[in-house]
This record gives sequence, C-alpha cells and structure tokens, in this order.
Amino acid sequence: MRSVGQLPQEGRLAMKVRSSIRSLARQPGAQVIRRGTKVLVINKNNPRSKARQG
Repeated sequence: MRSVGQLPQEGRLAMKVRSSIRSLARQPGAQVIRRGTKVLVINKNNPRSKARQG
C-alpha cells in the first residue's frame, strides 16, 4: 500500500504540493524537487519562475 504522497503521475512520483504553488508546478518545464525538508518548484524553461514550500 502506498502513502498519499507517492501516487504515480505521468511516469514519476507525485509530491504533495500546496495549492498556492500548484499553478507553477503545472507550467511547461517545471520540476517539483525536494531538498531536505523543503519542496521546491523550479522551471528549466523560465528560470525566474521559482517557488518554495516548507
């Protein structure tokens, strides 16, 4: 049985993302990554588009 934050989504593991940064996470080129306890959204296509949760 999987935990809530690890349901497969488009061939990768999904993380719980707050609704305030979810729109950035859905942009083309966006990557949701975890660094330590923080969840970050970075965008390879538009480097100015960044967000942090936690």
